[in-house]
Amino acid sequence: SDLLRWDPTFEVMASFFRDSGIKGALVFRRNTLDWNVCRVRDCFDAGARGYPVGEDGERDERCFNRRKDPSHPTWALLKAARIVEKMQRDTEIRADTAKRL
Repeated sequence: SDLLRWDPTFEVMASFFRDSGIKGALVFRRNTLDWNVCRVRDCFDAGARGYPVGEDGERDERCFNRRKDPSHPTWALLKAARIVEKMQRDTEIRADTAKRL
């Protein structure tokens, strides 16, 4: 995937997957707050959980591209009530998925 090509470990992982015959992988972060902050900083969920901000507190529209430029950090301004609701739901979905695997 072109989205992951910026990551220096991508080629190592891709090579391992190809050589092992792995067609796909399912990965979960254990820390749901960290996962939600990442989703906000990457602009997923169209602002349902919050939105990314720069050092000045203004919205940062770089979204996923922020990963390519670590010189300008991006934070997540979270919607407290929504983030708790989303984290609870995410935990339920992960538990259900794990049972089915």
